[in-house]
Amino acid sequence: MRITFFTEEAAKAAVETWERHGFAAARSGTVVVTDCPTLWAVPIIHRTIGFHQVERLELPTGMANAGEQIGSSAEGFS
Repeated sequence: MRITFFTEEAAKAAVETWERHGFAAARSGTVVVTDCPTLWAVPIIHRTIGFHQVERLELPTGMANAGEQIGSSAEGFS
């Protein structure tokens, strides 16, 4: 899943939150890619960061393995 936040601070907080919950996450500026399942990621965003910080939410498509998706989608992220 790829989420674009309005601020880098919100994106950084999201990465820290998902990693604390045991999920992989990579950030580049305000864009975050995570392997957290959508049904867990959305409530985590809502409780910890708030939907008002989300500019765009891109859900995964197809049957790609989440680990494969994060590996290919996160290339070049720091």
